[in-house]
Amino acid sequence: MKVALLANDRPSYYKPMAVALAKMLSTLGMSATIFYEGTAIMNEPYPTVTYRTKIVVKQILNLLGKKYYIPPIASIETLLKKLTGYDAIVVVGHMPTTFAKANYTGVDILKKKLNVPIINYDLCFLATHGMWVKLLKKDPKYGGFAGLNRFDYYMAVSITTEYPLKKDVMFPVSCIGGDFQAENLFPEQEEFMALVDFERESHPKERALQLQALKETDTKYYILHGTYSADEIRNIYRKSAIYFLAHRESFGLPIVELQHCGCLIFTPYKRWAPAHYLFKSPYERGEGQLGTNFKVYRNDLTLLKSMIQEVKTQYNAHKVVESFKKEYPMFYTGNLAALSEVMNKIQQGVIHAQSHNDYKDLDQEIILD
Repeated sequence: MKVALLANDRPSYYKPMAVALAKMLSTLGMSATIFYEGTAIMNEPYPTVTYRTKIVVKQILNLLGKKYYIPPIASIETLLKKLTGYDAIVVVGHMPTTFAKANYTGVDILKKKLNVPIINYDLCFLATHGMWVKLLKKDPKYGGFAGLNRFDYYMAVSITTEYPLKKDVMFPVSCIGGDFQAENLFPEQEEFMALVDFERESHPKERALQLQALKETDTKYYILHGTYSADEIRNIYRKSAIYFLAHRESFGLPIVELQHCGCLIFTPYKRWAPAHYLFKSPYERGEGQLGTNFKVYRNDLTLLKSMIQEVKTQYNAHKVVESFKKEYPMFYTGNLAALSEVMNKIQQGVIHAQSHNDYKDLDQEIILD
């Protein structure tokens, strides 16, 4: 079975997701090809004058020392030729933009031109993040809500959050996790150092408390800023013992990669890492329990200082990795059984190029609050 993965080559999350899925498919004995120009084409099916101008401007800025990603210029016609002969096409993309009428218009062209299922692989599933549906519908920059019938099926790394799925509704989604192992993700701590996430203007009090606790416990720390290549950021991850979240994550791929490197995750609130709740049904409302590697300090300075001091005396990077592998195997090797089931349904024709037509009424089943 041949599967095409449409992604990009940026070090954020599309490329790691595409690589993770490709490894899982290979483990199952299937052929997977990543097209790194795919995401750019899905958003800009035809290279417009504006699109080309933006690329030229970025090229000039890069010559001046900036670090802008330059997507390859290609068109939907070129991509369509390359996709001939594949049994399924997976669009690696993250909500809410994957469901915006103004974005990913190339998906609609693929559906018309190719007689194969078009599947979305995301870190999360839109139906477990109802707040994004509200935003899609009211914010004009998205051009409206494209609906769950944009794709023929959905695969997600996690479908856990406080938002529940309706129990009597069959949503077309499978939670397959991801094989996020990488050669440059491993413990390499030479000293106890804390890593502080990029600054978020919406949470100044939480950030101030984090920095105060680190200073008062005489803990070395590094604050993320600017831009990094994949190798640069992972080198920082390998040196870090504890990591501080700066805001709520829909999923938070750094949370996973840091634990691969033996780093503990500090968060003021459990709700800032909802996709990592353990033993929580997606049909249940509310918060769940986080794994051993998460340290929830309830945004309390005294408690945080105590936790930092305790961790310093007990810290063992390799134990962090082992806890991660035990509690979150779906983010280490991925859920191969779930992925195999999806691929079997494609081979059997259960999931096909017209499956999206069955999802037209599902939008109204998404719980929005």
